[in-house]
Amino acid sequence: MTGTVLSIENLACTAKTLWGKQTLLDISRLEIGDGEILGLVGESGSGKSILAQALLRILPGNVSKTAGKIIFRGVDMDTVSERDMRRAYRGKQMAMIFQDPMASLNPVFTVFQQIGAVIREHYRGLSSSQVKERAIEMLKLVKLSDPDITLGKYPHELSGGMRQRILIATALCSGAKFLISDEATRSLDVTIQAGILKLLESLRTDLGLSTLFISSNMALAASVSERIGILYGGNLVEIGRTEKVLSDPRHFYTKLFLSCLPTQESKNKPMKVVKGLVAVKFGNGCKFADACPDAGPECKKMVPALIDVGDGHFVSCLRRS
Repeated sequence: MTGTVLSIENLACTAKTLWGKQTLLDISRLEIGDGEILGLVGESGSGKSILAQALLRILPGNVSKTAGKIIFRGVDMDTVSERDMRRAYRGKQMAMIFQDPMASLNPVFTVFQQIGAVIREHYRGLSSSQVKERAIEMLKLVKLSDPDITLGKYPHELSGGMRQRILIATALCSGAKFLISDEATRSLDVTIQAGILKLLESLRTDLGLSTLFISSNMALAASVSERIGILYGGNLVEIGRTEKVLSDPRHFYTKLFLSCLPTQESKNKPMKVVKGLVAVKFGNGCKFADACPDAGPECKKMVPALIDVGDGHFVSCLRRS
């Protein structure tokens, strides 16, 4: 990494539930470099979206950040007021695109009305022609042809891939250079996914864009990310350069995750069943202790810190090999 755009230190998020307070996220450290695409992979309920929401300070009402620091471009985000967060950071410097573009775009407004509203919010004093000029510029940036025509269309008149590109254009139209992609390609078919991934890579080159690419699809995240992190039960269990994590996984859960990827060899093999893994367990120990064959008594008492096992490859495991 050349420089650090975002760093997380001992971040914890807790939810109020019928059974009391439960920790949904507990990450000791995480860094994203300038112009880097970092993949964050985990199954549903692992805490991926909670992390994204915590970064933008848009957590649900029953969830709160209870510990740790989020440092963005050298600024402790806890010291930023909500007014400054809305005007100077959220949308202006950091932005987010979501899984379902139809749920994010208003069906009764045209593309121009929606992207124009965001431009006007962050660039006060622009004339209508200047707003339109900026909107056309952004549609060209995300490789949409006939931007003038596209601006006049409604979301239902666009394909899924076009809608997702509109969301990316809207997210970046105020100048944000840090993008959170929360399962943004999940609802798209494979060929459209490939186009969106190629677009993210070109935006990194053209704008110096840094991206946190959140996905439950290991192969998808690996295809676009320089480094990849594995999230389980709210804990970051492994992180490192993508090729290193794929070729030499150290955490038992990472090995299981990779074993689920379809290959020619696994085509006719039955799915592997892991005994003891029923649900994420809350408590002080490793969330994977009941399922890991190498776990010892100490694994149920503490969550191991991320340890560098070489070449920037970190793993949270007391029995790492």
